[in-house]
Amino acid sequence: MRLIPLILVACTAPPLPAPTQSPSASPSPSPSPSPPPSPSPPPSPLTISITEHPHLDTWTVTWTLASASASASASEAPAIIFDRRIPSNRHETWRLADGLVWDVDPSGDYEVIRAADGAARSVFTATFPSDTREVGRAPSLNVRFTDGSRLLFTAQVGAYGFSCAPRCLRLDRDAPRRWHFHTSPGRTLRVLDHAATGELVWDEPAGDVRGTYLYAGSIPPTRHERVTLVADPGLPAWLTADTARLLPELFAFHGDATGVALDFVPLVLASYASPTRRDDALRGKTLPGLIHVEAIGSAWVRASPARRARLFEVLAHEAFHLWNAQLARRGGDKRDEWLSEGSAVYVAGLALVDAGLLSPRAHEERILAAASDCIATLRGPLHAEAADASYYACGELVHFLVDRALAGRGGVLGVWAAVIAHARASGSYSTADFLREVERRGTAAPGGAAVAADVRRILEEGLGADPVALVARMLDDARLPTRRAGGGRRLVRRR
Repeated sequence: MRLIPLILVACTAPPLPAPTQSPSASPSPSPSPSPPPSPSPPPSPLTISITEHPHLDTWTVTWTLASASASASASEAPAIIFDRRIPSNRHETWRLADGLVWDVDPSGDYEVIRAADGAARSVFTATFPSDTREVGRAPSLNVRFTDGSRLLFTAQVGAYGFSCAPRCLRLDRDAPRRWHFHTSPGRTLRVLDHAATGELVWDEPAGDVRGTYLYAGSIPPTRHERVTLVADPGLPAWLTADTARLLPELFAFHGDATGVALDFVPLVLASYASPTRRDDALRGKTLPGLIHVEAIGSAWVRASPARRARLFEVLAHEAFHLWNAQLARRGGDKRDEWLSEGSAVYVAGLALVDAGLLSPRAHEERILAAASDCIATLRGPLHAEAADASYYACGELVHFLVDRALAGRGGVLGVWAAVIAHARASGSYSTADFLREVERRGTAAPGGAAVAADVRRILEEGLGADPVALVARMLDDARLPTRRAGGGRRLVRRR
């Protein structure tokens, strides 16, 4: 649905002379009161205008601060600051308009654009080529489709006014922003369920800087059960068909597991990269309201049981993020990423078992591999930004330990059902909410209190001086006996 600002214009006519009435005339009926005018949408303190130039494969973005935020005084809004700390590589390829320069905020973490002469201004403009580089796990700025369609990640171009007088602060951080998208005539623009040809206006939810993908191209969407799919025409047909078939099944699995069904129809964007390269990589990203999955390499032309299982796992993982990142929104603490990623990895494994693509024994081997990876990578507490490399493996291990210990109390999915219910009532969830629910349920389950203490230790302290021995003991308690292998740093099943 396209949102168009409503402009109300009041016209005042000169007063008419009062009519003359005879004593016998009936009084004129009183006019019916006019309905109150519809309220206009609140003004946006920042407008972001983005123009795609398909023939050049470039983009121009202009940030315009409202007059209330931009003043003739340099102390008001001399700069804009980007939403995302990482990636901070825009300055490498973006060309700024004359009179603008790159800078960083006093923390050194966020890129800033300011006037070269230090004067206040309300308009900032930059141009950049489509950029598909990956920086860490952040979504790429752009994604290319084989037919010339493009995606643009809005959070990498999102910014706010920034002032450093008398102290540095962001302006209007929690206020809504209006986005104006433009492209060639006849080319479709889409943000979630908002779509238009040539031009599109989108009002971003106030205070939500997670971003989403803008689609620009000519691929017609197809509506499937519970899914709107925009699929690259270059994708092998079996990949497109499996994606459309599997996601509704996975939504049903996750809904049954958590007791919460999706209350919206996700947009799924499926792209195909490097179709001539001899590779079979697969990656996925989940953003509010959408899933992006991308197949990479020519090997995907040939379907195989292994490739079908990999597609299933990626879709299962990304689909669960619609539960643990949207139906229940994770708080802003980066350290809680272990919880959202660890749960998505573990639940994807459960979905593989449920679908018959992974045997229960093979699932335990998967857990042993995660345990060995956790031992090899975790240094210090898991609930820490420095543990970033361990979030997936250690998160999967923690979820397995909880699931086994609380099997009689709903398992780890019962914990997640409670966490989701809490987050939907309070606004967000955190590691503390997860741990509190594990400890609460653990008091009534044999071994539950012990696993709760183990989980708290991993989160707050790590794996200690002998991580192999500690993890082996935890797995023994979870009825998965192990032994040391690989020079004593890896755990395998004890026969």
